[in-house]
Amino acid sequence: MLSAAASTKIAVESLFDEVDFCKTLARAEFEQLCMDLFSQTMDKVETTLSDAKLRKADIHEILLVGGSTRIPKVQSMLQDFFNGRDLQRSINPDEAVAYGAAVLAAKLSGNMSKLMENLMLYEVTPLSLGWKDCYGAMVTVIKRNTRIPTKRTCSSQTASDNQTSVRTSIFEGERAMAKDNNFLGEFLVQGFPAKPRGEINITITKYKGHLSEEEAKLMLAEAEKFKQEDEKERSRVAAMNALLDCIYSTKRKLEKVEVKQKMSEKNRKMLLAKCEESIKWADREKQATKEDYERKRKQFESECSL
Repeated sequence: MLSAAASTKIAVESLFDEVDFCKTLARAEFEQLCMDLFSQTMDKVETTLSDAKLRKADIHEILLVGGSTRIPKVQSMLQDFFNGRDLQRSINPDEAVAYGAAVLAAKLSGNMSKLMENLMLYEVTPLSLGWKDCYGAMVTVIKRNTRIPTKRTCSSQTASDNQTSVRTSIFEGERAMAKDNNFLGEFLVQGFPAKPRGEINITITKYKGHLSEEEAKLMLAEAEKFKQEDEKERSRVAAMNALLDCIYSTKRKLEKVEVKQKMSEKNRKMLLAKCEESIKWADREKQATKEDYERKRKQFESECSL
């Protein structure tokens, strides 16, 4: 009613304890009550543009989909966002989903109508795909909204020196820690030569999604809810990785012939002991804060500089 009128009357018979409820609700009051939801709608528009790597100027038409797009405030916010552009109202908002399903069916059935000539339809990953590193963090390999089938190659460091196998757990989701995402499966890579903590190239090929549309939506909503917490966790894990990289790098330098020739064996063993001590600390204090790891790294660098 408020889409067409400035106010409407709400009447509920026997709302509570035989008492009837009646209230006149103005459009302005309704808009104020729903402003948080309207703002979320605009956030979705911004996120969609960002995911598609498009600017406002790249959009040719703004099509309204869903009954709630009839709300005048939603329409005015959309127009303001797109700098006063006209909104496309040629399709009934309640029928837009059915229209899209019909177009998809025509495309899948091989319909060669001229109406379909310039239409491109792609399947994409609804959630990011990646693996869990040795610290439990999610390492994203294939980002959300990537067209599939697709293939991505990335490098992963072994967690310790002389490691000859890697067990990789695959997850999908947007959370910083793998345990908060959806576990898909795991595989074991083994038999490669023992080397210092280094790089192993692993190729992951992704062809189709595993979650239903509703499950994917729930996981995206959860990722948005915990966005700040996840950013904090990413920073913490990055600080931990920086500390361990510094320790292992120092340890490898201490094993080099030129260092052994320049440094006394006593000092070299003392520094190696500090390396081992710091590795044990990192293994023991896996829930330490970002600041703790940064302090430990600065302390290690000052005590073990070469």
